[in-house]
Amino acid sequence: MLRDAELHRRTLGITGDTDAADIHHRHRQLIRRWHPDRAPRGREAEFLERTIQLNGAREWMLAHPSFWRVERSTPAVIQAPAMRVEAPRTPTVEPVAPQASTRRQSFDVVRGFDVVDVLAAGWRMLKFIVIVYLVVLGLAIAGWLLTLTGILH
Repeated sequence: MLRDAELHRRTLGITGDTDAADIHHRHRQLIRRWHPDRAPRGREAEFLERTIQLNGAREWMLAHPSFWRVERSTPAVIQAPAMRVEAPRTPTVEPVAPQASTRRQSFDVVRGFDVVDVLAAGWRMLKFIVIVYLVVLGLAIAGWLLTLTGILH
């Protein structure tokens, strides 16, 4: 069991005396980094395995507090930690710079695409294709009518 405790401590990166809040905080930090939804292509399995290890380590550590909690002797005089006192601040209003666009940005920030622009371009392309189709269809119907009337042979 001591070996398990050391393995889970290393998995979560916990050293020395800690408490449940530290375990949860460290777990959240690591999950933020290793969550499978954040995995690059081709590394999803590795990230999933790491997430499972992190979750298991957190659960084990919380279920066995004797392995991470060290009893401290209480001092005879309890001293309050030094607190920093700041003078009250007067509220200041800073001008807000106007934003160039309030549109929602895309998920693909690396390539610089804006979802709204991409969708607008797709919509314009669709309208263009429909117009071209209708023009060609109109010419085909006009040619058919002209052959029926005998003007075109």
